[in-house]
Amino acid sequence: MINSALERCHALLRGMDLRPKEPSIRPVRRVAVGDPQTTAARFFAVLEARGLLGDDGWLRPDVQLVSMGDHFDFKVGADLAQATRIQDEAGRSILNWLAAHPPTQVEILVGNHDIMRVQELYRITDEDFMAARQLAQQHQGDEATGDSAVRRVSRALAEDLPTASMLIKDCAGFTTAQRTLVSRMLRVGRMKLATSAVRSGQPVLLTHAAVTTVEASVLAGRDSPLPRDRSGRVAWFVERLNGALRAAIRGWRDGPLDLRPLHVSGTPGLEGGGLLFHRPAHPIAKRFEPEVRRRFHPATLPSNLAQVCAHVQDDKCRAELGDWVREGSAAAGGMIRTLTRRHGKISYDLGVDVDLDHTGDRTAAALVFVDGSMNTVDPEHFEVLELQPEAP
Repeated sequence: MINSALERCHALLRGMDLRPKEPSIRPVRRVAVGDPQTTAARFFAVLEARGLLGDDGWLRPDVQLVSMGDHFDFKVGADLAQATRIQDEAGRSILNWLAAHPPTQVEILVGNHDIMRVQELYRITDEDFMAARQLAQQHQGDEATGDSAVRRVSRALAEDLPTASMLIKDCAGFTTAQRTLVSRMLRVGRMKLATSAVRSGQPVLLTHAAVTTVEASVLAGRDSPLPRDRSGRVAWFVERLNGALRAAIRGWRDGPLDLRPLHVSGTPGLEGGGLLFHRPAHPIAKRFEPEVRRRFHPATLPSNLAQVCAHVQDDKCRAELGDWVREGSAAAGGMIRTLTRRHGKISYDLGVDVDLDHTGDRTAAALVFVDGSMNTVDPEHFEVLELQPEAP
């Protein structure tokens, strides 16, 4: 039985009655929510289960929310055309609803699925994308043949389509309406690369897929070194990441949004990598490709920095992190997890751990994962990360 809050959410979406509503009271909760790649009904059910929705269909006026990126593309058990329609309606509805709240209440981070709409897919039509998608589907299971077919389509359409597997998994629900929405939100500054927060008294950096020493080096340039103290490091990354995005948008005309070298979009036959694509991996479990930067060693997490990211679900973490997964740690969908590095020892386990002080290791680092597989987990069991609220 859908309660009044959820009914009101859907009424807002049906009527597109999405008007900014400024909260009138001081916030008492701030939360980070991982990858809302799901239907609007399930997304709102997650928020309702955590007591975040008001009866009017908006967030409660005392709640602040950070959406951690990736608002499109999820598995739907339907034929291709119907699946695309379902995903398109869900992604644009959720993103519009989030953006209708004031920026002081809802912050929206951009993820790799979002940015692909204005990079790899910056000019393709709905019809041409569907044809390429169907071709990729036909060759599913034969990666070499599929990639070759997609490259032929890319040349014929003069497009920059990525690999066949990415057409099937990473941008399966694409429509040009999504591209228009993401483009508009980026240009008006409603989506960003990073924000900061406080958890358990510790400053933390929030991005879609985390930063490494590679990004720190790119952002530092010649005369802006990374500060030593933790608060300064968080603020430094937020300022420079969002500054890099703003600079890229200022120079953005009709072509793809260019975030190189922070983030590199895919090209025919080659997946993209860097800031919004990469994930931690064990060198025994996975092969590293430095030129693509789709994976990084946890040793490259910046020291004295606690981070929060989305992007990677628990099953993928366990497959990529090998024996760094803590012995006896049970797999659990919907749960928040943390990768820590202390005194050179790397460990992955359930729970939130951003305390970098108790061991006395100034080179310690922590990375909290909040992508809890929203499309498959019971909303009652989906965790959101509680943060310290901020004055507007």
